[in-house]
Amino acid sequence: MVRKGSDISVLHLVGRLNRGGVETWLLQVLQAARHANIKMDVLVVTNLPGELDDAVRETGSRLYVTNRPLNPLGQLHDLRKIHRMSGPYHIVHSHVQPGGIQLRLAHHCGIPVRIAHSHTTELMAPALRLHQKLVARLTIHWVRRYATAGLACSEAAAVTLFGANWREDPRWQVLHYGIDLAPFRKTSDRRWELRRSFGIPDDAFVIGHVGRMSPEKNHRFLVTLAREITSQLPGAYFVLVGDGPLRPQVEAFIRQEGLTDRFRLLGSRGDVPVLMTYLFDLFLFPSLYEGLPITIIEAQAAGLPIVASEAVPMEAVVVPQLILCLSLTESPSQWVKAVMDMRRRASFATQEDALPLIEQSDFNIHVCTAKLFGLYAEMIRRTQAIGNLSNE
Repeated sequence: MVRKGSDISVLHLVGRLNRGGVETWLLQVLQAARHANIKMDVLVVTNLPGELDDAVRETGSRLYVTNRPLNPLGQLHDLRKIHRMSGPYHIVHSHVQPGGIQLRLAHHCGIPVRIAHSHTTELMAPALRLHQKLVARLTIHWVRRYATAGLACSEAAAVTLFGANWREDPRWQVLHYGIDLAPFRKTSDRRWELRRSFGIPDDAFVIGHVGRMSPEKNHRFLVTLAREITSQLPGAYFVLVGDGPLRPQVEAFIRQEGLTDRFRLLGSRGDVPVLMTYLFDLFLFPSLYEGLPITIIEAQAAGLPIVASEAVPMEAVVVPQLILCLSLTESPSQWVKAVMDMRRRASFATQEDALPLIEQSDFNIHVCTAKLFGLYAEMIRRTQAIGNLSNE
């Protein structure tokens, strides 16, 4: 049954809940829903455990797992059972990319509001196998057929899933991610403590990166830049936060460049705001493609100068003085020059300047969740009105 007193019940569909930008944002949405008296549960469309599984349960949400991630009929059986036993749910909110299969199944289960959420600009990533690309093309068609509404993290992500003319369809709109700004508010100076804990000299210039170790994050190019940067800036150290399938290759790149002593690989961590605020001096982000990287918003909240690729959409730039975006067709020497320039410009905008701007923007988690929950309520009202009309 729907939780007593809850006017809205939502089932989120996600992939593996490892720590990442989208997953962290969803966790904050679940926490906010609890205070807003909205029932939210999560169905993980994989049989692999995730780093955030327990954190999701701690919000009071139920976490369901389908043991048949590659079997649509099995998923239909699981979804029907969950909808019957723990629902009924007013809304299915799919974060699976592209998610057409799941939305079609939700339609067959009779769930009235079906939301497709586009989190990326690259559904046809080079790493996908041929059959995966064929499935993606097919299921994009199903998204546009079975979704009653769609959200995208950026305008470019909207084009990717909903098409170039997405603005002409009232179902589709952009919802920017929000972040919790509380962890970015300085309460003490932990700079020296953190440096010493990671074996980094007090006077080092620390260049940080946060991202999953997967092809789109372009770690090999980052390591190439590190070699060039250390030749011009001997006090430079590099801290990589994140894990993923390419970690062995990243470690190999670092060894090949003779930079093992200059890199710290911290793996997946839950204290990214602390690391950004107290440890990093600059944020380097040469991604091949992105939806809307939450880490760019977090880096601005920390007041960090940022050198990033043009994969970062302009929508993510809240504090322009902090960000310099370059094309990946530029030479490594131009990227290094950008890093040196932004290092000198670090005082142009401080964290005290940046935080109020982000607090007033769509990227504040309180602004984001208020908008999302309002959209949920409006979608349910619209569906109920259509149902009433059809019954007359």
